[in-house]
Amino acid sequence: MRKNEDLIDLLLMSAAVDSIGTYPAATIDNDNIRVERSHWQSGWNKCHLEILQRHGIFYSWYKTFTSNQQSAIVELIRNDVLYLSFVNDEVEPWVIMNDIFYFACGDGEGISDAEILQVHDMWEKFGYAGVIAFVSKKRGVQPLESDGKTYCKAREYLG
Repeated sequence: MRKNEDLIDLLLMSAAVDSIGTYPAATIDNDNIRVERSHWQSGWNKCHLEILQRHGIFYSWYKTFTSNQQSAIVELIRNDVLYLSFVNDEVEPWVIMNDIFYFACGDGEGISDAEILQVHDMWEKFGYAGVIAFVSKKRGVQPLESDGKTYCKAREYLG
């Protein structure tokens, strides 16, 4: 059922983005006077076009992976484990680690393309405790708190 819900969500998001128009450079009002678009309208256009460009960039990045990696990416994103950012003209996958290593702190860990399958494996075997264990080992630090048994098994599995 989740796959259908995700597909519907994606299709509706695509329809929503497609339905949002952009503003022309100017219009002619009822008195036949040219009215330039506002700064807000120009900003709207820029944001809308950026979303479309970003989608293309993310999709191109995704297509560089093998089918196994693509499946892992889809599953991790669908389950709110993996997020994508676009920094310095590069797609940067990352996992959220808020309040895991520091209290009251927004935190995330960048995941290299080569690490995606390992993160997926850890998530599949141990749930989010496995992702925390992966980041913990990568950073060389322990989380402030964990769920105990599952986290310990995940750390042991990593070696």
